Amino acid sequence: MNSIIEWIAYFFRSKHRRGFGVHSPFVFYLVTKVIEEKYPYYKYELIEKVRKLLFETKKQIQVKDGRGELVVRNISGMAKKSSKMPSYDQLLFRLVNHSKSKFLLELKASFGLSSMYMAAPDSKSQLWTIEEGDMAKYAKLSFQNANFPNIHLEEGVAEECLDRVLHKMERIDFLFFNPDPHSAEVRSLVDMYAKCSQKLNEKSVVVVDGIHRTPSMKRFWEQLKTDEKIRVTIDVFSFGIVYYSPELQKEDYVLRFFPSIKRVGL
Repeated sequence: MNSIIEWIAYFFRSKHRRGFGVHSPFVFYLVTKVIEEKYPYYKYELIEKVRKLLFETKKQIQVKDGRGELVVRNISGMAKKSSKMPSYDQLLFRLVNHSKSKFLLELKASFGLSSMYMAAPDSKSQLWTIEEGDMAKYAKLSFQNANFPNIHLEEGVAEECLDRVLHKMERIDFLFFNPDPHSAEVRSLVDMYAKCSQKLNEKSVVVVDGIHRTPSMKRFWEQLKTDEKIRVTIDVFSFGIVYYSPELQKEDYVLRFFPSIKRVGL
């Protein structure tokens, strides 16, 4: 019920770019040529084939439930529940492609669909991601089968192994900040972001997933927007997009973004 109320509020607050009042040439270009672009890049079909396989498999894995206990779940059901709509994964691809990011960090991998979309624009880029248990093993298998050697997966709980991952990274050009919204408290989110921010720079891009999904994520997003180092934020409901360049005027946008629910190749 909370997510429906949040979506209705977003619908009435958001603006289409034609009446958007975007005065920044950078943001206008970003909206019209990146966020709203419909071009079907060739890597989309490959990754959607992986999604199709996940949705159709009869295999099971062990995962932790809300109480932290191991339970057996069907991969197909887990993948359908945890994966993003292809339109949002493809938005990640376009944002990475536009920013020409070389060093990327994702929290966390789930089954690795978003990971592959972010690693796809440049085979020379390096993406680090974190996942635990059987889901991590399955994500690794997907990376190998789809030929993504530039994805490095650290097995473990994000809060516990983030320091190890950051130690391996020269910098973070693109951060996909998506810890489990149902278990992460605001303090934990703030602490993890603070650690990541030490590797960010003024050209970095941050995408925060699920900014309207839970009260904790919503409070974290609102707190993040108050950071003076952040110049531009764009709310497209499922994602919050952040830019740091000091050349940009301080603005917070709520963009009406209604992506297609069509799954390529399915």
